[in-house]
Amino acid sequence: MIDNENTESTIKTNLISKNLFGIPIYKSRFKHHSVLKPKWLEYLANKENFRKNTRNNRLLFTTPNIHKEEIFEPLKDFVLDSLQQVMKDNGFIPNINLTGMWATVHPDGGYHHRHHHHNAYWAGVYYLDGSDTSAGTTFYSPYYYNGIITPAREKNTSTKMRSDYTSQFEEGTLVIFPAWLQHATASNNLRSTGKYRKIVSFNAMPVGATNNDPFDRYYFPEVDGDKLVKHNVDLFDYNPQEDDIVDRLDYFNHVDSDISVQSKSTVEINNLRGEVDSMKSDLADIKNLLLKALESK
Repeated sequence: MIDNENTESTIKTNLISKNLFGIPIYKSRFKHHSVLKPKWLEYLANKENFRKNTRNNRLLFTTPNIHKEEIFEPLKDFVLDSLQQVMKDNGFIPNINLTGMWATVHPDGGYHHRHHHHNAYWAGVYYLDGSDTSAGTTFYSPYYYNGIITPAREKNTSTKMRSDYTSQFEEGTLVIFPAWLQHATASNNLRSTGKYRKIVSFNAMPVGATNNDPFDRYYFPEVDGDKLVKHNVDLFDYNPQEDDIVDRLDYFNHVDSDISVQSKSTVEINNLRGEVDSMKSDLADIKNLLLKALESK
């Protein structure tokens, strides 16, 4: 568990430092990961599970209701148990439930922009499949004032006033954090990672009445029996006749085996593109020389 507690330390001249306003981030390992992972990867190999929620080729989204799928029930139970512990650690009554859970895939060059999760209290990410070099999750400090002035730093030192923190990608690891905390994921480079980056994310909300409002105006009900939005397109106009990006994604041509390096044909194509770009540059230079020659006459 990573927890920026309010700690005190004594340094020279009896100067006491206190870490105020810590933001708790929690980590937990799922002991059944290796047993259940193959079934989950089978689910991610089916393009139909991505069809209505994927909008570009850098980030593939499943339905946000996979916690209602039977094969993900063990993961759901693990997440809920971890969330209850998080609630207790913060002094809250551990009434908590998931409002959404979805899987994402980062293909070559795939990344997730800096963002936070709306309409949620806790959010989290479960590292499903990747390698030791896969990008973790980078969290950003909300205290932007600490970057207004940046003093010169002594060599081989670090500051307590950090502006970001990156959680390492570890398969089978769950990371829970406040939903309002901004975070992002760096680009996935298959040449260095050798794998598509696959994760499961979720949102959670406390269930029941608060003790801050005597009228319970912010009562949040149990959602297990409620019908949720299954596909993003259900909220907008959707024309099934239009070209679907999922059918054109290279990812689904390789889901039966891990990619260790780029295929030979891909490398050859990239080399040819480089040669074409070089030729275009040479032609542009020749064109400029001819234009100057004509102007000088």
